[in-house]
Amino acid sequence: MAPTSALALSLGFQAFMVGMLAALGLIATLAHRQLNDPMLKLGGLYLLSAAATAFTFSGATESLFPQLSYNWLDPISLVFGAATLGVWSRLSHTLLRDSPGALRLLPLKRGLVAVAYVLAGFAMVPYQPLHRLSEALLGALTPILAILSMVAAVRARQDETKAALALFVGALALLVCCCALWATGLGWIGDNLAMTVLHAALGGQGFIVGWTILNRMGRLRRTAEAAQAAQLANAEWKAAEFEGMVEVRNAQLNARLKDLEEYRRTGEAANEALHRVLTQLEEVSTTDTLTGAWNRRRFEEAAVAQMSLAHRRQEPVSLILMDLDHFKRVNDTYGHTTGDEVLVGMARIARQNLRVSDVLVRWGGEEFLVLAPSTPQDGALGLAEKLRLALAAEVFPQVGQVTMSLGVAQYALGEDLKAWVDRVDQALYAAKDGGRNQSVEAPLPTPWAGADERVRVLLEEAWSPKHECGHALMDSQHQRLHLMATALLTLSSERASAADVQLRLETLVAHTAQHFHDEEALLRDLRFPEIASHSVLHQQLLRKARHLQEEAAMGRLKLADLLEFLVVELVQGHIEHDDRDYFGLLRERTDKG
Repeated sequence: MAPTSALALSLGFQAFMVGMLAALGLIATLAHRQLNDPMLKLGGLYLLSAAATAFTFSGATESLFPQLSYNWLDPISLVFGAATLGVWSRLSHTLLRDSPGALRLLPLKRGLVAVAYVLAGFAMVPYQPLHRLSEALLGALTPILAILSMVAAVRARQDETKAALALFVGALALLVCCCALWATGLGWIGDNLAMTVLHAALGGQGFIVGWTILNRMGRLRRTAEAAQAAQLANAEWKAAEFEGMVEVRNAQLNARLKDLEEYRRTGEAANEALHRVLTQLEEVSTTDTLTGAWNRRRFEEAAVAQMSLAHRRQEPVSLILMDLDHFKRVNDTYGHTTGDEVLVGMARIARQNLRVSDVLVRWGGEEFLVLAPSTPQDGALGLAEKLRLALAAEVFPQVGQVTMSLGVAQYALGEDLKAWVDRVDQALYAAKDGGRNQSVEAPLPTPWAGADERVRVLLEEAWSPKHECGHALMDSQHQRLHLMATALLTLSSERASAADVQLRLETLVAHTAQHFHDEEALLRDLRFPEIASHSVLHQQLLRKARHLQEEAAMGRLKLADLLEFLVVELVQGHIEHDDRDYFGLLRERTDKG
């Protein structure tokens, strides 16, 4: 029983040492993942490889896994041993890299490790003589490497390297392992005692390496904490510096505020100018603030668009002009506040009975206008009656029933906006003269009666693909100028205010100048041979346009001059004629591209 108990005790001790080495190796590897230190990584790999070597080399493997063949277990232990020597060499180099004396032994140690790898490879060959030779040579290289590590540790100690003592003890433990193996090979000690000594030496070496690793982990942690403390102190210093800068800046801003106070009176003058501009903007606002209906300016823009569509698509469009009956009596009797409530209610009722496409306009005072697209005169008359009856059915607080008179007029091709509005206004007065609370339609005149033929051509000729050159920017600018000229020409009547005509003319001139600039850039890119003469045409048109601007500003703009410029010179003469000179060259480049 005594030999068996001794064997069991020896195997238990060996298993304990292997477990300790593996545990220390795992601790070092996990610490490397957190601290990102190469030394911890090498230490963990060495401890794990040493544990694997001790486990495969000892008798514990045969006892735990008897089914494994010894012929494979012994070569594998030699491979693990060579790997352990390689990691030990790398670990010792990393620990002593600050020692010049130790670094001089590095090439020799690397050579020995390379030979150990080659011998481990030979040991895997299933040829017994070669295996025994490789095992013997590897057993001879191991103490040489241990002795070299001890010499390197002594030199590092002389260079005052901190890890020198730990490395010397670790190399000494490695040398003890070699001595134990030699003693059992010569028969001086038994296998169990040799394995016990070997594992004790490896355990001691693992303890030294583990202690070194733990010491390094603590040092790294203290270094990191010191760095964080330094960063915090630096941040606090910068915060204090920034606070001082803020105080200085605040003082400067206070001084600047005092200077700005002195400029306040100058700013008041600028504010007065701004107030005048805002007043002008309010005057040209597009919505009536009381009823939410459109105002005249917005109506004129929409009416021009609908008149152009009427010419091009031959679709009807009608106007309905509404006026509340005896509304002055409401204001005089109940006050203007009540009158405003009636106007708001009237606008609400109108919206409830209009289509989505219809437009409600506050024309002035108690007059409202409805623009009804795609609606002939009889349809507009039916809509007018619907609105009249809806208002008559409403009972307003204090006032009671309120009625209204309505005029209806379909747009006649060729007439301008003023003539159209005048006709619907005359129909409204006819409704009032006829007794009020009724709808009257205006007579439809003969299309194009008394209209200028050039106006008809411009209004009826829609923008189509035949006018396009294939260049997106040029086509979009040509089409926009065509539409802007049509709108300006339609509004150039006595109904449109001089300021409105002047504003639209300035907008047209600005767009024309931008178009000419972009067009000349395109012609230079195309290397158009007649670019000089084309540029001269641009300058002539701009001079004519600016002259018309000056005439409009002085109130002397004549409709015939404006019509001549828009129709004959700009649209028909330049856009539809002169610009076609480069269309072919542009299409050639497009086809080649």
